[in-house]
Amino acid sequence: MTYMNDGLDDLVNHIDKMQKNAERLNGKNKFTNDEPFSRSFMLQHTYNTYSSLDEFLNASKFADIPFEEIPDDEWDKWVTNKTDFQSWKEMQTTAYKKLIAKKLGF
Repeated sequence: MTYMNDGLDDLVNHIDKMQKNAERLNGKNKFTNDEPFSRSFMLQHTYNTYSSLDEFLNASKFADIPFEEIPDDEWDKWVTNKTDFQSWKEMQTTAYKKLIAKKLGF
């Protein structure tokens, strides 16, 4: 007979939970900006402690421009100067990786 100890039982249960979470995330998902760019994410990664993506955008010189019309290179400069990221793409990628890891149960 083989017995599983409590630690191994906990690990198996955690893996099962992560698998169920992954199944829920499978396919297309829509997230609001508040999810990947949460208050804790923004406070952790911005130098002036912006608490939201909207606050971060509104503090820039691009506040009155539709986001899609902001020149990529100028936005990257803003991100580089005000965060610990080297580009907007890096900031987005990190935010979504953290969100997915959280939703999976890591």
